Amino acid sequence: MMGLLGVCHLGMAEDASTPPAESEPQTNEAEQSPATEPSKPPVLRTALLDRNDALAQNLAQQFPTQVQKLKALEEEFLAFWLPANDPKPKGTIVLLPGAGETPDWPRVIAPIRRELPQYAWHTLSVTLPELDSGIPARPKAKPLPESSSPDQAAGEDQKETAETPTPAESPKETTEEPKEAATEPSNEPPAKPLPPVTERIDARIEAALSFARTQGASLIVLLGHGTGGYWAARYLTGEKSELPQHLLLISATRPSTQEVALDELLSRHPVTTGDFYYPERWNEQQEAKARLNTSRRTGHSGYSSVALKLIPGDFASEQEQLVRRVRGWLDRQGQ
Repeated sequence: MMGLLGVCHLGMAEDASTPPAESEPQTNEAEQSPATEPSKPPVLRTALLDRNDALAQNLAQQFPTQVQKLKALEEEFLAFWLPANDPKPKGTIVLLPGAGETPDWPRVIAPIRRELPQYAWHTLSVTLPELDSGIPARPKAKPLPESSSPDQAAGEDQKETAETPTPAESPKETTEEPKEAATEPSNEPPAKPLPPVTERIDARIEAALSFARTQGASLIVLLGHGTGGYWAARYLTGEKSELPQHLLLISATRPSTQEVALDELLSRHPVTTGDFYYPERWNEQQEAKARLNTSRRTGHSGYSSVALKLIPGDFASEQEQLVRRVRGWLDRQGQ
């Protein structure tokens, strides 16, 4: 027993005499990194596709052999090309769809672009940007008002409640956490701002016309449906070195974002113009009448107004009539 106690005391003495091992100092990686690193300029990410461009990407999967990737203002867009089924093409028709329409829209755009190649015409249908897409595709969210939660920002009445809190508010509504989350900087790079939509449209039309000139046909026709007709007429009023020889408008209308009337735009250029409209639609008839009267006052001898006929219940025949009338108008210009 005494021997065992002696051994224990001896071990305790050895532990006490042994100095404790020194712990290695922990280094901070942030302190070891150079304090003066060269700052890198912020990288702007490419703006997301707007709705029209996204729909055109889907359309490209249906017509992969027709896709032409064109570029305007450092922005790539799609156009759909169909060559004339004739060794001696008459010319190229560049089509501009209306607001919310694709380059293969079933009304007007698709029938003309698909049928006229059978009659010795090249066709090129262009994707136009959305009218409200002249801002970055993903704008930065506005910070929430103080003393408000994300749920309160959904309605005006809730905003007023957040600005004037009452004692009955719960701690969740008055907490500062939503504010900190809303103002926390994002690691995602900002989107590169886009030019105004009018500049983007003009640039896309110019790129489409430039492509059409490389295809060998000397005659170029610019055709616009709906608001596409307005953008076509607006493009012709600018100072361009080379303009298309003819302009075709089908149910043309002025976008709500534009102030200059379409008849005023048409009076500013001498391009031969065919203005197609449906008199059964009262607004369309009145606008077409105003354009005709303006052309007479200004002496626009190359302007002609063409009335079409709606065929209720027979969409195919109605579109066939349109293609036939457009073909007839184009043939008369070549006489």
